[in-house]
Amino acid sequence: VSAARGGAHKIYGAITAAMLCKKMGKSYLVTDTGAGYNGKMFSIAAKHFGLKCKVFMGHRDVLRQKPNVDAMKKNGAEIVPVYTGSQTLVDAVSEVMRFWVANHEKVHLGVGSTVSANIFVKICGWSTAQISRELKKQMIEEFGKIPKNINVNSKINNEYLSDDEVVRLLAQIFVAGNETTTSLISNLVWRLLSIDNLWEEFVNDQLEIDGLINESLRYDPPLLGLFKTTSRDVTYDDITIPSNTKVMMHYGAANRDSEIFDNPNKFDSTRDGKKVISFSVGIHICLGRELARLETRVALRALKKRFPNLKLINNGQRVGPFLFWGRSKLPVSHN
Repeated sequence: VSAARGGAHKIYGAITAAMLCKKMGKSYLVTDTGAGYNGKMFSIAAKHFGLKCKVFMGHRDVLRQKPNVDAMKKNGAEIVPVYTGSQTLVDAVSEVMRFWVANHEKVHLGVGSTVSANIFVKICGWSTAQISRELKKQMIEEFGKIPKNINVNSKINNEYLSDDEVVRLLAQIFVAGNETTTSLISNLVWRLLSIDNLWEEFVNDQLEIDGLINESLRYDPPLLGLFKTTSRDVTYDDITIPSNTKVMMHYGAANRDSEIFDNPNKFDSTRDGKKVISFSVGIHICLGRELARLETRVALRALKKRFPNLKLINNGQRVGPFLFWGRSKLPVSHN
């Protein structure tokens, strides 16, 4: 299980399938995969139990999930690209079913999702639930029983956060740690490929990566603004904002303020990024800002290394929510 590295919920299903395969005296384990995690876990399990492994994967997924494909091959698995239909997971599932039906006497099928015949759904659900069973065991060892309530350690006025506050905080963390960081990366790649020769200059190490990240945050803030509610009357610049009023802090407008930034509508990675407020300011500063910057550095360096000749096909498609600014799709090509 320790070798799963991110696929913990998949490795249990893969181990269960491999053990069943050995128990039935079969030597071949087959499965489907989309993003590649299930296939990778099955390749690990097959290698551990001395089984052959065949992974069916849509051709489009094979191309866009190369790291996981390489990992499966390294573990000795055979990758079977599926060219029918949309060339994605749904078609891989259909093809692996056909293969299993035709070769069931020597092949054991393991599925990565709750699909297929009822018995496979039950096996997948039971094995994945092992995570919950182990969690309950660890809780009993730690607390002596399964706790009915778990208090978050943060306190306000010497009181723990309420259940509603915890839920809202967790929802905010999930959004802040996912949507905005992916938008930061897609926005920056979009601008590098669409403005003059920025991508070529970046690949040739003529542009400093942190300067590019700072300017992308200013030029294309992933979160255009955020609403706050006043808890009391507030007077600002001779204007009184009544209590319980919705106020929008517009990061996008502030980052294009001509009194603060020279030529604000120009993308310039040499600017001083200290006055960029995309991560907010003061006590409201984003706690995950350094992690977001780190993830963007890693992503850009990987793209530069693997796809130096990246070309933009078109501007793609914007994400849906009106407060967010990013690319849900960004078509590119590479020669």
